[in-house]
Amino acid sequence: MLFLGLLGYFFYLQKHPAARSKNRIFKDLKAGEIQMVQIKHGTEVIELKRKGKRSWLLGKPIFDWASSVQAENLTESLSRLSSEGSVLQKEKMRDYGLSKLSYAVSIRQSSGAILTLLLGDLTPTNQGYYAYIPAQKKLCIVSLFLGKLVEQPLNRWRSKKLFHLKPADVSQIEIQSKGMPLVLKRKKMGWILISPLKAKAETAKVQNLLSEISGFRMKKFSSGTKETLKEKLPQIVLSLWTVGKAKPEYVEIFKKISIGFPAFSSTRNYPYFVTGSLVKDLEKSPRHFVDLHLLGFKESSVEKLEVERGTQDYLFKKTSKGWKIEKPLKTKVRGWKANLIINDLKGLESPLYSGSPPGIFKPAAVIKLWEKSGKRIQLSVGSKTMRKKKSIYPVEISGLRAWAKADLLMKDIP
Repeated sequence: MLFLGLLGYFFYLQKHPAARSKNRIFKDLKAGEIQMVQIKHGTEVIELKRKGKRSWLLGKPIFDWASSVQAENLTESLSRLSSEGSVLQKEKMRDYGLSKLSYAVSIRQSSGAILTLLLGDLTPTNQGYYAYIPAQKKLCIVSLFLGKLVEQPLNRWRSKKLFHLKPADVSQIEIQSKGMPLVLKRKKMGWILISPLKAKAETAKVQNLLSEISGFRMKKFSSGTKETLKEKLPQIVLSLWTVGKAKPEYVEIFKKISIGFPAFSSTRNYPYFVTGSLVKDLEKSPRHFVDLHLLGFKESSVEKLEVERGTQDYLFKKTSKGWKIEKPLKTKVRGWKANLIINDLKGLESPLYSGSPPGIFKPAAVIKLWEKSGKRIQLSVGSKTMRKKKSIYPVEISGLRAWAKADLLMKDIP
């Protein structure tokens, strides 16, 4: 309801620019120049500090990340704040709810100048709040929406985002779960698995994980402190390294209780609760992230294909009418065979057997692909299959050896 009210108020100001400029209380105040807002109510103080263009921190009563949405709503409301009506003062200030116990809002600008606003009671007609501007010695009525924003409890000002970082800045992910560390590292070629096995990672799956983590929100704040979790061992530890930082940001997630999973992070001074959906994402098997596809290319980009098997050497070339065989000149093999081989190569997968094929590598077939960009890919398929799995062949790609399910490929090669 508060959001809808603010939205309605914003559109009203857009449609009535004259009224907005004429009755503005802080005429030169711009939302982007507000560096700090302090809300004081008796002995309670909430202090919001800008960090960068769109991020905000809580400085008081606790140090924490602040909700950027709430902070931006407040700064926009203050910069556009207009008098909804003047008050001919006949009573004492306390009769309007203006006293030492009133809400006092202090605004610090980029220039260092400080503006102050005191909020009193609601008007009898609920039109807005009585307000006093000390610098102008002015008693007036301000919007109902500003008053509702200012009166929010502390937890409404706190950010529920788990991490305040960009996925593109993350260089390494480490997940400790069930005693098995999962380590993913970003390289120029893409993401790779470092532990518990070494393999190429599927970039799309890693990016999905990062998107989930960066967009994840806490379920609830805890009233306890870190000390309440000190005696417990975390169930999961998630660490994220970012470019230019020596130490990672981390989150420790503990065993579930009735409310949810208690958690604590390196960037927050107080524990909170997270939901099971995050835990489920973090407990995925390392093999979930492995890129099973050994070759990465677009079928449409291939313009030439060469296959060597035994004494035979076949060269296929793509034309406007489809694939054509260029050599040998006399052969029963047709051009469409190239489509089968390219499809087999595109779907070539590693079965995740650890280690490289042992013994001397003797190629039974060598396949070369040329793409439009000029890039060449070469794959050699060994002659001996696994003893117990006849569909698994040793392969060599760019000097690296692996096991691959290549029975269909070997069947389609002429």
